[in-house]
Amino acid sequence: MSIQILNIVLYGHDGQQRALALKPGSVNVITGASKTGKSALIDIVDYCFGSNECRVPEGIIRKAVDWFAVRLQLNSGQVVIARRCPPPGSASSEECFVEVANTVALPQASALHQTTNTEGLENLLTGWCGIADNIHETPPGQRRAPASANFRHALLLCFQPQDEIIRRNQLFHRCSDNFVAQALKDVLPYLLGAVTDDFVKKRRSFGGFGKSSRTANAGLPNSQHFAAMA
Repeated sequence: MSIQILNIVLYGHDGQQRALALKPGSVNVITGASKTGKSALIDIVDYCFGSNECRVPEGIIRKAVDWFAVRLQLNSGQVVIARRCPPPGSASSEECFVEVANTVALPQASALHQTTNTEGLENLLTGWCGIADNIHETPPGQRRAPASANFRHALLLCFQPQDEIIRRNQLFHRCSDNFVAQALKDVLPYLLGAVTDDFVKKRRSFGGFGKSSRTANAGLPNSQHFAAMA
C-alpha cells in the first residue's frame, strides 16, 4: 500500500487557494528564499494527517489560512483531506474534511465542512496504508499499556525536519521524546514486516488459549488440598 501527496493546499479566509503540486513517484525538491514557508510544509502535512497539535508557527500563515489541505494518490483512487486552521490560542481543530473518489479535484473553499474528526481521520489513514489490527503486548514486569501500530507511528519514519537532521543521537522524527521513542520501538517490528498480520492473529489466539488455561487451572485443587485429604 502507498500514499503519495499530489498537492499541498492552503485555503485563505477570503476563499482563495494556493496549491503546491508534487510529482508522484519522484523526488520533489522545493526551493525558495528564506522565510517563505518551506519549513512549514512538513508541519502542514503532519497537521492534515491528524496531528494533535498544529505546529505551523504562529504568524502570517496561521493568520491568513482558514483550512490546510492535501490531495493524495492511493493505490486505488484519490482523496482530499482538509483540516481547519486552529483559532488563535488553540493548539488544533477537530474539524476535518475528507472526500474520496477515483479522481478528486481540489474543492472550492465554500465546499469545505466537517465530515469527521481526528480519530476518524487516523482510522481512515491507517486503513489506506494497509495497517491491519495489531497489538504489541507489553513484556512482563513493565507497566506501560499495550501499543497498536497505526498511521501516526508510520509517519515517524517519513518526516525529518532540518533541526532533526543535525542531531547526532536521534534517527527518527520526534524521538527526542522518550515516550514517542518507546512507542516506535514497540511497533517497529510490525511496521518493518518482521511481525506479520498472520503472526498477530496467531498470537492473539494463543493469548486467548493461555487465558483460558489459567482460568481452568485456577479451578483445580492445589497440592495442599490433596495433602489435607491424605
